[in-house]
Amino acid sequence: MADYQDIRGLRVKYLSADPADPEGGQVWYNSTTGTLRSRLVSGAWSSSAPLNIPMTSLGQGTGIQTAALQFGGYPSSNITQGYDGTAWSTRPSLATARKYLAGFGTPSSAVVAGGATPSYQNATEEWTGETSTANIETLTTS
Repeated sequence: MADYQDIRGLRVKYLSADPADPEGGQVWYNSTTGTLRSRLVSGAWSSSAPLNIPMTSLGQGTGIQTAALQFGGYPSSNITQGYDGTAWSTRPSLATARKYLAGFGTPSSAVVAGGATPSYQNATEEWTGETSTANIETLTTS
């Protein structure tokens, strides 16, 4: 039967004292205290204001914690919503209403592509921060 080292390939360090500045994810056994120790790295989500217009099947949005965009949604919506770090507001609409679309870029320069209306769409649009320009390029399908 294989032991942990054979399966994982790592040995737990056997130390007489805790390291002064352990790296995130480091695991060791403190022989003085007789304890298995580790340094876990963790993060946390925070809550913010809800969307101005609740949606499901949203397109992937763009942005950061204090500036973001959300595109489309169910049922085949053309709504665009923007976040300013405090609240969501409605922005100029997409030319093609759809759900399940992809979005990428920044809140001042983004592209939305694809989606469904319910049939799949090859439409793309460019977002310039205040307006949306339709069909900058047509998606190809295979």
